[in-house]
Amino acid sequence: MANPKFNRELKQRVSSTLPLAFQRPEDPLLGATITSVLIENGTAKIDEGLMHGRSDIEKGIKFTQKPEDLPEAVRYHVAWVAMKGSDKYVGVTVSDFYVDRPKRLGAKDLSGQVNAMSRAIAGRVELGDLDAAAELMRKQGLAKADKKATRIAAEGVIAIERSADGRAAAMVEVNCETDFVAREQDFRAFSAAVAAQALDVFRRTLDEETARNVEDPEAVRAALRRHFTRERDGKEILMSAVNLNGEAVADDEPSASVVWLPMFDAADRSDSAYRRTVRSMDPEPKALVQQIARLLGPDAKDAMQWLRRSPLHGGLAAEIVDAEGRATDNGGDASLAGLLAYTLWYVVHTLGVTP
Repeated sequence: MANPKFNRELKQRVSSTLPLAFQRPEDPLLGATITSVLIENGTAKIDEGLMHGRSDIEKGIKFTQKPEDLPEAVRYHVAWVAMKGSDKYVGVTVSDFYVDRPKRLGAKDLSGQVNAMSRAIAGRVELGDLDAAAELMRKQGLAKADKKATRIAAEGVIAIERSADGRAAAMVEVNCETDFVAREQDFRAFSAAVAAQALDVFRRTLDEETARNVEDPEAVRAALRRHFTRERDGKEILMSAVNLNGEAVADDEPSASVVWLPMFDAADRSDSAYRRTVRSMDPEPKALVQQIARLLGPDAKDAMQWLRRSPLHGGLAAEIVDAEGRATDNGGDASLAGLLAYTLWYVVHTLGVTP
């Protein structure tokens, strides 16, 4: 039986370590022998389902015992709080589990979880791992952010927004990393909002005089050039993004590169700013889509020769390639194969480029 001094010390330690969001005093959970507390993003809340593997986080997840097989998984901590009555703490211990929700996979040591619960009931107080875990999670989060910054978002949706009179429209492609996300209603609603914003930006980008000739392709190209061109070392180059405040971003995104502009008749391949922009980009290939885009630029013939030599994934398109064109990740990509075939046809038969 825990003594009052121990109860006060334990209660103070738990409350100072975890910002607990306990349920109402009349809740029967608070009278349980063992209470499971989910620790997530710096906060904690009671979740009875954790004791039976039925919490919301665990639903639909297939668990193994090898967290090292899930490098992108999120780590969750569970505090097992043993209590007598509604306000007498006996012991508290901590266990953890991992969940990679996009892949619907997780890792959990069931025997370790049971042992942690038993130690809490036996009066053990073991919270020393939480501070170290928080620091580790912070470092892992930074490392994952750096890794994700170089990943290609190959899935997504295309959204189209038309004006009420049908005389103008905007089409946008919004990318994500998985088809699971692309099918979400929230993602599709966001994509539609982006298309609506693009249409609004398009209207406001054109001045009133130019807007009268909006159906003239040259007027549209001139407006785009005026909006996206900035000077660097006294020479004009194209930005990859410019907001309505005039703030510009020059870093190019391969899957939405300015190199693609001739494909949509939004820029002329002979335009000096376009050629200067393309030739200023890093020539080292990191993704196949980057090399496909080069077919439209001033170095189209070199890009054709590179593609002719590239082994890819046994002759099949691959998302990520090295400098020699060998697949390093996501081989056998059918959508990229289709993009490559169409772009080659377009470059040869429409733009008149020959190897």
